[in-house]
Amino acid sequence: MDFKRENKGLNSIVDLLMKFLIKTGNMIRVLLIVTGMLLGIYGPSCQAAPPLPIDLDPAFDFKSSEPVSYSKLEALLAPLIKERRISERTDPVSGHSQNVTWHLEGNRLRTTLFGGTFEPAYMHLQLKGSKVVSCSFRARIKGDLIPVFEAVSSKLEEVIGAKPEVGENSIYWKRDSFVARLYGNSSSSRQKDGSMEFEIDFIGMNLTRMPGVKPTESITIAPRVVVEADLDYLMNFSELWRCTPDEFEQKYRPKVVGQQAESPQFEWLNVEKSRARFLRKISTNVDVVLTLFGKSVPVEEVVVEFMDGRAARATLSFYSQGTSKGIPLTDFTNTFRNVGANLGRVLNVSPSNLSASVGQTVKTVSWGWKTAHGIAMLEHNDYAASGPAGKPEFMRLKVAAPDQGDWIMGRLTGGVQPTGLAKKITATPEGDVYVLGVPMVDQGSEGYSEIACCQRLFEFMQIPFDKRQFTQLSRVAPLGAKNGASMHYFLGKVDDTFKVALKTHIDPKQLMNNSGDGKRRVSQRQFSLLIKQYVDKGIPLIWALELGRFPEEPPLPAEGQTTGGHMRLIIGYNTETNQILFSDSWGAGHELKRMGETEGYEATLGVYTLSSSGL
Repeated sequence: MDFKRENKGLNSIVDLLMKFLIKTGNMIRVLLIVTGMLLGIYGPSCQAAPPLPIDLDPAFDFKSSEPVSYSKLEALLAPLIKERRISERTDPVSGHSQNVTWHLEGNRLRTTLFGGTFEPAYMHLQLKGSKVVSCSFRARIKGDLIPVFEAVSSKLEEVIGAKPEVGENSIYWKRDSFVARLYGNSSSSRQKDGSMEFEIDFIGMNLTRMPGVKPTESITIAPRVVVEADLDYLMNFSELWRCTPDEFEQKYRPKVVGQQAESPQFEWLNVEKSRARFLRKISTNVDVVLTLFGKSVPVEEVVVEFMDGRAARATLSFYSQGTSKGIPLTDFTNTFRNVGANLGRVLNVSPSNLSASVGQTVKTVSWGWKTAHGIAMLEHNDYAASGPAGKPEFMRLKVAAPDQGDWIMGRLTGGVQPTGLAKKITATPEGDVYVLGVPMVDQGSEGYSEIACCQRLFEFMQIPFDKRQFTQLSRVAPLGAKNGASMHYFLGKVDDTFKVALKTHIDPKQLMNNSGDGKRRVSQRQFSLLIKQYVDKGIPLIWALELGRFPEEPPLPAEGQTTGGHMRLIIGYNTETNQILFSDSWGAGHELKRMGETEGYEATLGVYTLSSSGL
């Protein structure tokens, strides 16, 4: 069919028909007749025509000093302007002042990159003025990721004009003005619909990522290395409880941003350096061998906590069912006895059986040592109490300064008082109002955000507990479904078990009105006032939401969860910028983040508060 000729003939007929029928005043007949003619003339063949793609390649020139042209991207994506979100804020490190996000998936138009080999679902830009500082694209690929990975990497090598370096699940290209990364999640990260995250990043364009660091130093591909960390210093109580964070860094090497001459042994969980964590696998290419008592006992994980600028307590994990390999019961028992014997030798005191004294919901076998310089408690789950089917689930050692007896014994305290909470509220000249001092934990790749949030709040409210005991509780309230109902059910079990004051402010099971008008029971204004009400008291809120629907500052990390149900803590607000301030349980760098209030409201699945005294 000659589309132009047929279209011209149709236009002439329609024009005559319109003039005639408009004079008669019958506009309804005009619409019906024209619609019928269109369907009759073009028929199914016209309806089946696929939408034309938007080729984004003209906006990229990777061999120039400005690899990405924002003005060209804006022009190319003009048909999708309603899918663009912009937030203004100057970052003190990178200097970028604008975050621009385009949601490209699920629209009537397709977008493509690199000769049509890649169809992004999401694009995020950071701007400094009109120049692009960084640019990232994400897609969800169904089926085999490898062919797509190979096709895109081949095209990138061609357009960038440089050979790649290969890393774990990643390929990197380095040029004078930027670093490019092609990243595909492992099969363990496959989403419910069978898709996997696939990302392309361009970092450090026209700007170094950190002060004093060149763009080509932003990412280093290093061979796998193994380092050792002898933890015997943690048993030297007379010195440990006087140790400052700076002195601790002289004992052990911390993980830092960028390159470092020697591989790290531990990482800080927050920027205040009040929590240090040792892991066996501290990064993708560094394994740490953690040992205790003259390298005779292997250790899985350690968290050291600092209070008032000094080390105050530490938890050493020897076995955890969720992260450790299975262990025969005889080996588990022998390790427990070995640790106990070494503790008695090092501390030079005999232990006491504390199994019936420890204030914990989950039954444990616990032994304690007390000296003038500190206290220690070694414990494991009481698997014998579970009958013949019982099995080891965790074994850990808690050590603390002499004044930390309540914490080490797991006793519930009276909780933090309102006057103490009020002192934790801070305000900035830019309009931020938020709660300081919320402890940070890192839920890890296999952890659950619900457990991490509860642990952080229990510690903030001075209700001693720990993540592994929450993990045991999660068996009667299974997690991992990543929806509002499952998160709500788990919190209910926490409330029932520990008799804390849990308040449900937005119930995921009753989000919408019964009237069927598509509106939520809680309005955005009520949502805003709720946040302000509790933050102004110094109380963080538990926030269940759907990730990936709206942009955040900083953007969600590609290596972690980017979609689905998630739980985080709302710790503040900014009425000038209309933003929610929140914290994720993903370690250092996630203490204070932000999202637009409107977007946060739309993504919300549930909101709760938790305390020991019904504050």
